[in-house]
Amino acid sequence: MLLVGGLLWLLYGVATIGAWVIHPATDSFWNVVLKFNSFWDLCLQVVLGIGLVTIMLDGSHQRMIRALRERDALRERVQQDRKLRALSMLVSGVAHEINNPLTAILGFVDGLADKDPEERRYATRVVREQAQRCRHIVKRLSVLSTTREPQRSPVDVEEFVPRVVRGLEPQFKAAGIELEVGGTSAGCIIHAEAAALEQVLTVLLVNALQATPPGGRVALEVQPSADRVTFVVEDTGPGIAAELRERVFEPFFTTKDREGTGLGLAVARTLVRAHGGRITAEAGAVGARFVIVLPCGEPAVAPAETETEGDPARPTVAGGTRMLVVDDEPLVRASIRRHARALGWQVTEADSGEIALQRLLERHERFDAVACDLRMPGLSGADVYDRIAAEAPELLGRMVFITGDLASDEARRFSERSRAPIFTKPFSFPDLLGCLRERAQHPQVG
Repeated sequence: MLLVGGLLWLLYGVATIGAWVIHPATDSFWNVVLKFNSFWDLCLQVVLGIGLVTIMLDGSHQRMIRALRERDALRERVQQDRKLRALSMLVSGVAHEINNPLTAILGFVDGLADKDPEERRYATRVVREQAQRCRHIVKRLSVLSTTREPQRSPVDVEEFVPRVVRGLEPQFKAAGIELEVGGTSAGCIIHAEAAALEQVLTVLLVNALQATPPGGRVALEVQPSADRVTFVVEDTGPGIAAELRERVFEPFFTTKDREGTGLGLAVARTLVRAHGGRITAEAGAVGARFVIVLPCGEPAVAPAETETEGDPARPTVAGGTRMLVVDDEPLVRASIRRHARALGWQVTEADSGEIALQRLLERHERFDAVACDLRMPGLSGADVYDRIAAEAPELLGRMVFITGDLASDEARRFSERSRAPIFTKPFSFPDLLGCLRERAQHPQVG
C-alpha cells in the first residue's frame, strides 16, 4: 500500500511540474492529468486508509497470537496443577487406607517379643491379619477403575467383625473413644470378598473415630435377616449436613479439611455396589449414621484367596529341586528364599535380568523353576521372557513372574501376550511356592 501511494504521489508531482513548467498549454497531457486532481486525492486517501487499516489489523493479529499463546501456556499450567492436585489426593488417599492397618501392626509388633506365649500368639495373629489387609487394600485400590467381580466365598460375620475390631483397638484406645459392638452375628454367613468387606467396615469405623471427640462413643451393630445383612455404624460426632450426605461418597470430596482425602467413602461405595449392596449416610441420634445393606447371595465360582502360612500340611519338594529367584530387591529375594528353603528348595538368587540370563542361557545352569520380577532396572522381566522365548523356549514353562504393579500398561500388555502366571506383590507365599512347585513338576508349554 505504501508503494502504491508513493507512485500516485510521484505521478501527481510530475503532472504538476509538467503542466506549469514544461507544457503550460491548456491542452497538454499534464493538464489533462491535473483535471483529475480530485480523483487522485480520493485514490490517495483510499490507499492511505487501506494502509492504516492493514497496519492496525496486523497489530491486532499479532496481539491475538500472543494472547492465544499466553492462554495455551496458562491452560497447560492449570492442567499440570490439576494433575498434581489429583495425584496428591490419590497418594494421600492410598496412604490413608494403608496407615490404618500399619498403625495396628506398629501397635502390636512389640508384643512379638513378649515373654507371655499367649501375648506373642495374639500379637502375631494381629500383625499377620493387618499385613494381609495391607496387601488386599493395595490390590483393591489398583483395580478400582476396572469392573472386576468380587471373588466371593462364605464369610462368617461372627469371625469377620471381631477381626476388624481387633485391628482398630489401638487407635480407639489412644483417642479415648469407646467402641461398642452389638447385634447378633452368630451363624450369620454372607457370600462376599472378605478383604473388601474388611476395608469397607474399617473406613466407616475410622471415619467415625475421627469425627468423635475424646470421651465419645462409636457403635457398630450387625442386623442379620433371611436374605440380607445390615451393618450400622453410628458416632457421637457433629454429624453430616443433609445436603452433604450424598456428596460424601464422591471421590476427593471431604468434610475433614486437611485431614481427609475424600477417597475412603468413595472406595467403600464402589466395593459395596460391586457386591450388589447399598450404603447410605443418615442422621443418627447424636452424630452421623452409616448403613450398609448386603444381600446373602450364592457363592461365586472363583474361590477367595486363602492364607496358609504356618499350615503343617504344606507340600514340600524333592531334594535337589532348584529355584532361581530374580529380583532387584534383596529383602524380597530373602523372603522367598526363607519360605522356599523351609519346603526343601535349593535357592539361587539373581539381582538383575542380565545375571539371570547369564545363568540360564550362557552357563546353561539347570533350574526346576524360576521366579522373576517384572519391573527391574536394566533388563525387565518381560525382556528376560522375550530372550528366553527366542533362545530357549523350553524354559518358559518353568517361569513364574511377580510384580508390584499389575495395573501398569507394561504389566497388562505382558500379561495379555504371555501365558506365564503373574503374582502381585505383596503375594501369598504359599500360593507362589505352590505354583512354582507345580511348574517344576509339570512344566507348561510357553
